Amino acid sequence: MTSNMRRKKEELEKQMNRMNEMNHKNTEKQHWTKVERIEKEKLKLANIKIKKLEEQYQQNQRTQKKQYFITTTISICSLLGALTSIFIAIFV
Repeated sequence: MTSNMRRKKEELEKQMNRMNEMNHKNTEKQHWTKVERIEKEKLKLANIKIKKLEEQYQQNQRTQKKQYFITTTISICSLLGALTSIFIAIFV
């Protein structure tokens, strides 16, 4: 080979090496972009689940308050009924 051909061959090899390196970097970047996108989706789904659980917790709290109010009201009414029966028994 002549020195001119050898030089051109070396230049082409360098260019190919640079192109392969750039291709590798782009492939790696695409991979990490995909990983980041997947992680963001997981985070969105986790946030949705958290919101649903918070809503469910608040709904349970409201239900418990209603049940407590009803139970307390029934207890007070029963107590008043018992007191009324005692007063009727004493004064009648």
